Amino acid sequence: MKSFMRIQNIGNYHYSKYYITQKVSIMKSIAKKEFTANLVLEHSCTPVVDGFGKHQCTIDLFRFSECVFSVEWDIPDLDETVNIGIWTDDSCPYRKIITEYDGVFSVPKEIQDFLEECGFNCDYLNS
Repeated sequence: MKSFMRIQNIGNYHYSKYYITQKVSIMKSIAKKEFTANLVLEHSCTPVVDGFGKHQCTIDLFRFSECVFSVEWDIPDLDETVNIGIWTDDSCPYRKIITEYDGVFSVPKEIQDFLEECGFNCDYLNS
C-alpha cells in the first residue's frame, strides 16, 4: 500500500516529504577533509566567546545541483554538526563562484580553506 504525502512547491521544483527523505539519505560526499581544530563558540547577542579546545573534525561537501552545495562540519566529540548551504553563480557553474551561503553568521576559515581547495572562488565570503 502506498501512502500519499503533501507535495510542496520549492521554486521550480515539486518535492514530497518522502522524496526529500530518500534523496538526502542517498547523497554522497564529493569531497572530504579530516583535521583537528581549536574550536570556540561565538554568541550572536554578546561578545562572549566560549573556548572548547582542540577537537577532531570532519568536513564533507555535498552537491545537490550544478549550483547548490552543502557543507557538513561534524565534531563528534561535542556531538555537534553544522550544515552550511552554498550557492554558486548559475550563469557559469563550472567556475564555482560563491554568491550566497546560509546556516551560519559567517563561514569559518576552515570551511573557506576547504572550499578553495575544492576549486571554489570564495571572494564573496571575504566581502
